[in-house]
Amino acid sequence: MKKLLFIFLVFCSLLSFGQDRDALLKSKSRHLFQSENYFFVEQNNTPLDSAFLIIGGVYSNQKYAQHDNKRIRLMFPDSKVIYNKANNRYYILIQESKDVDETIKTLKSLRSMYEPLAWVLVYF
Repeated sequence: MKKLLFIFLVFCSLLSFGQDRDALLKSKSRHLFQSENYFFVEQNNTPLDSAFLIIGGVYSNQKYAQHDNKRIRLMFPDSKVIYNKANNRYYILIQESKDVDETIKTLKSLRSMYEPLAWVLVYF
């Protein structure tokens, strides 16, 4: 419960302090990452909108990302593979949301029973 509260407070701080977002991300949690020079596109080359992204894995090979996403889809059927043009990597996107509460709830669920290594990418 304390961990959930901590993550919630970090997200609220991120939304409140704007420029201090970088410092908060670096000092508060090893599971929250801010996007820096990322440019995500979907499979049809459509740019991804800004959001809190729950990431289930990062791959250099699209084939491996697609294969691992099949496993993740058993629990999260809307998960998909997205591509980061800035670093030529494929990411499994489990959920994207502008709602902090929804993101935290999903991340907690993932870590407790299915994907303990999932993390949140603050993509704004």
